[in-house]
Amino acid sequence: MSVLAGIDTGLYEAAQIDGAGKWKQIWHITLPELFPMITVMLLLSVGGIMRSDTGLFYQVTRNTGILYSKTQVIDSYVLNSITKSSNFGYTAAATLFQSVVGLIMMLVANGAVRKLAPENALF
Repeated sequence: MSVLAGIDTGLYEAAQIDGAGKWKQIWHITLPELFPMITVMLLLSVGGIMRSDTGLFYQVTRNTGILYSKTQVIDSYVLNSITKSSNFGYTAAATLFQSVVGLIMMLVANGAVRKLAPENALF
């Protein structure tokens, strides 16, 4: 992890001189230095929570079999709609729904981050 490599080793050396053990170094140096990266990864993950691995859900079932009705997700529905039907209205509505829900979830997560650590929020 490049974030860990970016932490100044002088901080750990100073903590050792002050008598801090490994757990105190982790708690007071490593975690506060990692917190901005943790918040960025949280916001990116929450923003993409409505996406799925289309290759997994589409290629494994191949649109046949008993699993297809159980593995239908929004992304595979959109892919099937585009390739098999000409009703682009439902496809656009499903994609818009997916995007709006992802955006709302990201805004809520950003609001929570803003309350905990305002300097790490996106906006």
